[in-house]
Amino acid sequence: MITSLFLALAMQSAQAPEVNAQLFVTPQTVKNTDRLALSPKIDGIFSPEEWDPLATFDGGESYFQWEPKKIYIAATVPTGKDLVASLDLAGNGWLIGDDNLQIRVSWNGTTAVVSMATLDCTNQSGPKWVEIPDFMKSVKVAATAGATSWSVELGLVDPGKRLLPRIANVDTGIRCDAIDSAVKEIPPYLPRVVTPIKLKLERGINLPTGLKWKPEFRGRSVVPGAGIKVRYTFNGDDALGMKRIEMRTEGLAEDSTMLKAQPFPKFDPKNRAFVDYDTVISNTADGGYRILRATIQNAQGEPTICQASYEIASHVGFDLMLPKKLVASGKPQTLKISVYIRSNVVGRIDGTFVAVPPAGWEVGKGNDKAFIIYASRGSVRKVFDLTVPADAKGSYPIRFVADLGHGNTVEEVEYIEVK
Repeated sequence: MITSLFLALAMQSAQAPEVNAQLFVTPQTVKNTDRLALSPKIDGIFSPEEWDPLATFDGGESYFQWEPKKIYIAATVPTGKDLVASLDLAGNGWLIGDDNLQIRVSWNGTTAVVSMATLDCTNQSGPKWVEIPDFMKSVKVAATAGATSWSVELGLVDPGKRLLPRIANVDTGIRCDAIDSAVKEIPPYLPRVVTPIKLKLERGINLPTGLKWKPEFRGRSVVPGAGIKVRYTFNGDDALGMKRIEMRTEGLAEDSTMLKAQPFPKFDPKNRAFVDYDTVISNTADGGYRILRATIQNAQGEPTICQASYEIASHVGFDLMLPKKLVASGKPQTLKISVYIRSNVVGRIDGTFVAVPPAGWEVGKGNDKAFIIYASRGSVRKVFDLTVPADAKGSYPIRFVADLGHGNTVEEVEYIEVK
């Protein structure tokens, strides 16, 4: 009886494969360590220039991009394998701190299944996985399968934890791997070599020695139906042999914007050259961050690429000023919450602001009020009372609505965390 039990346990152990510990310490070559803000459409279908390639791994390829408070990951993975994305969000190394995020995506034959956990290494007795159900509330995923591989697109919104990047020029670390789907657990103590990357709003590719550039936006956001103008300023000299420049918006907004091509201008006595790009955004353009791409041909015909992110946005956006620390209480708590309503248009804008709380929460004084933003691309602050119910804990969505009249309503969801 005891012998049979030990044999059964041994067979079960033999049948459960373990992850190859060497997998996560093999360095990955990232195609470009500067990662641009770019918004995909999470539908499981890869469109041209929708995704920014990250790295190749055994039998597959990964993609990664970002925007404020969001990250996006995609991959093509061999059949029978799961995608494991490892994010060192503070950029200080794996097995350090509590900022390391693992995202695992499986294909079950009909749909993608996501699991996530953070790795807490603050306790010297050993690292441990910490479940993060709040992140599962904000994840969006779509996948499709082929004969020998499957593809996944994933978007993740920060549910009030402030773990995901909110601004550009942030350092972080990443790697993506494929592991056998039969491997059920990955030990938390295994080291991982993540590649340092920087989250950017512009980047240059194949820049010749002696050439510098920068984009100058009057505003990095534009609404459908309006126009945007960008000046690219180049510093160099005519000896660089720049011959021609072509400017366009990549990917999902290419058909909604203008294409411009012209001879590259001569540098002035201060070693500057200027190229302006302006376009009207189609009324049917999808919202999100897009990339303006300038391709410059030199005398040898080799392309230099200068990319800059901008946003096709709603007429207004919302910036929630979160409490530094909201702690759960056995009694209801009433807080004063500030929200900045930010205009993305030229000229004055009028509307009515409403905050819609989570179920069981209450919004009081300061809600459902008119607002006016006089300045182009300006903002206005709204303050309202928010009552958090007793014993509330976790991450909760709060919906902000701006009614601008004439059927134009803007809605956004932010998250408030109660610890």
